[in-house]
Amino acid sequence: RLIRFFTNTRPCKRVSCCLVLLLLFCMTHISLLSCRFEMNPEKFTHKTNEALASAHELAMSSGHAQLTPIHLAHALISDPNGIFVLAINSAGGGEESARAVERVLNQALKKLPCQSPPPDEVPASTNLVRAIRRAQAAQKSRGDTHLAVDQLILGILEDSQIGDLLKEAGVAVARVKSEVD
Repeated sequence: RLIRFFTNTRPCKRVSCCLVLLLLFCMTHISLLSCRFEMNPEKFTHKTNEALASAHELAMSSGHAQLTPIHLAHALISDPNGIFVLAINSAGGGEESARAVERVLNQALKKLPCQSPPPDEVPASTNLVRAIRRAQAAQKSRGDTHLAVDQLILGILEDSQIGDLLKEAGVAVARVKSEVD
């Protein structure tokens, strides 16, 4: 039918139809891509939502164009009683380790490009999306219904930039992972 339609119609109608079909294809393709990454706050624990909201607020207030794993790591290290701080303290040899990581993260945040006025929206960077996907994979493999902070931490620890920053602070990523796991 479609071939008959194209051969029996005027060129301007063919072009319009092609544009509509292309638009439909693109909309379908985009919706399929967005389905691969589920960012449903109802599927996250309260602490995970708090960490993501804190990271987003940090990115917005700093005028950064994207929400990165660095923002999330900073939000997690800012909770003195949180899993991330406790794991770093255990892995690195005390409270000084967490302070060193916080200093290194602060320096990394200052190096990120910023905008003035700040952007209206701050989307997640590709690296953060990958980290959350890794965390969701851990969630599914454990059979958990909600994404927990420990899974989020394991996801960001796989990010090479976070690994380099922890190494710069004198903390071994593998030891932090074993403490979180």
